[in-house]
Amino acid sequence: IAIFSHLIMFYAVLIRENFQTKEEFFIPYQYEFMTNVSVFIEQNLSRQITTEEISRYFGYSTEHFCRLFKRCFNRPFKEYLNICRIEKAKEMMDSESRGTLTEIWKAAGFGNANYFSNIFKKCIGICPSSYLKTKRKAIKEEINNEISTV
Repeated sequence: IAIFSHLIMFYAVLIRENFQTKEEFFIPYQYEFMTNVSVFIEQNLSRQITTEEISRYFGYSTEHFCRLFKRCFNRPFKEYLNICRIEKAKEMMDSESRGTLTEIWKAAGFGNANYFSNIFKKCIGICPSSYLKTKRKAIKEEINNEISTV
């Protein structure tokens, strides 16, 4: 999941660079759509984003937006949004910050703890509390190892 989201971002940057360096090319409709939607999602990830809101923002009907999104991203909008949110939550858990699970799922834009936990477990394979506990233990051990070598 994380690799897929990183590949999409890499693809967007790669295509953008290619088109900026070769003026004879034009930006394809789908590339522009993917880039704009990806940026919008990244900038608004921590708040609730509805399909109706984002489709209206880009000037599409909800049905057309959903079809175009699935064609471009190869998955439905809500699924992609959840993947991005899980990736953000994982990044927060992987860092040395001491945020609680409540702070993490809220910062990642999930509406409630149960939904976050279900999606996290579906995507990552373990529940968020176990993942967080494992990461924090690994961080603590790493710090202890660094201290003992100094």
